[in-house]
Amino acid sequence: MTAPRPPEKPRQSGNIAPRQYCPHCSSYARARSSHPVSRISREITYQCQNVACGFCWVSVLSAIREISPPAVRHAEVELPPFHHPHKRKTR
Repeated sequence: MTAPRPPEKPRQSGNIAPRQYCPHCSSYARARSSHPVSRISREITYQCQNVACGFCWVSVLSAIREISPPAVRHAEVELPPFHHPHKRKTR
C-alpha cells in the first residue's frame, strides 16, 4: 500500500497584482508591469484581454490606513489608524 499524496500546492502565476476588469468592455485585464512609487504605493499597468477592445491603463495600489499597528515602524511611513464605523467608543 502506498502512502497518500500530500495535497498539491496552488500554482503561482507570478502575477500578484489585484485582479482588474476593463472599465470599458468589462473583460478580464492582465497586469503587464508594476513598479513602486513609494514605500506604500505602486503603479500597475493593465491590458484588457479582449482583442477587440485592447485598452491599456495604469492603476495605483496604495496602503491607506492601518488595521493593526506594526511591531517595527518605519520612520517614512505614516498611515492613519482604522476606526470601525460601528464600534462604540469606550469612555
